[in-house]
Amino acid sequence: MVILAADLDRAAETYTRLGFTLSPRGVHSDHMGSANHTIMLQDDYFEVLSVLKPTPANVGWRTRLETGEGLWATALKTDDAAGMADEMRAVGHAVRDMLDFSRPVTLADGTVGTAAFKVTHFNEPGTVRDGIFACQQLTRETVWLPELMEHANAATGIAALEAVAPDPREVAEQLSALFEAETVAAQDGSLSFAAGSVIVRIRPGETGGWPIRFTGLTLSVSDLARTELALSGVAAERVGEMVRVAPDQTHGVVLGFTPGP
Repeated sequence: MVILAADLDRAAETYTRLGFTLSPRGVHSDHMGSANHTIMLQDDYFEVLSVLKPTPANVGWRTRLETGEGLWATALKTDDAAGMADEMRAVGHAVRDMLDFSRPVTLADGTVGTAAFKVTHFNEPGTVRDGIFACQQLTRETVWLPELMEHANAATGIAALEAVAPDPREVAEQLSALFEAETVAAQDGSLSFAAGSVIVRIRPGETGGWPIRFTGLTLSVSDLARTELALSGVAAERVGEMVRVAPDQTHGVVLGFTPGP
């Protein structure tokens, strides 16, 4: 998941204070005009990203930031970004041409390596797939670094995503089709489905004109007591077996921590 932030330095300070180990700032290829800090987990990751300068490649980021900070993009893991694009076109979806980009990575021994990616974005503005892209990792050895995967708050992986939509059923059915997943309805009007190892829950709610708005990110942790200790300096609340941090302290995300693998 991509958390868009207006000020990358401030976002880095925020997520460090929340007990995460952040990668050094990565400045993307010049045509991207963006930079990020990744938060690497055992099998997946999320990132905070900001726009450094306007370019045609980051129009979408800038449009979303005009609405506010938060979870504005979803990356799907793929081993073949070009093949994914072909598959989506074959079933009638519009996708952009595959995009290659990279960023430098400072390694533990002080040398500088490269993290390289191929991505394919849906090109369907105004739909629930706007903001979804597939990312092919070409250099996992420079991204999943052991020193970046240990977090003071004991985070280990992404467990769930929370979203709101004016019509949760329609949105859930459109998104779950990408994963050939069955949607499950709940009594509160929400629907959920499995996107790989992550549960996506969509509830009725206002989105500011967008067809869907992701609002929450729930992380698995290995030790909830460690999580609470790491969060002792912020306004977190315990709700059953989950610790939550409000969006005004996370750049627009309801951040949850729950015991998991």
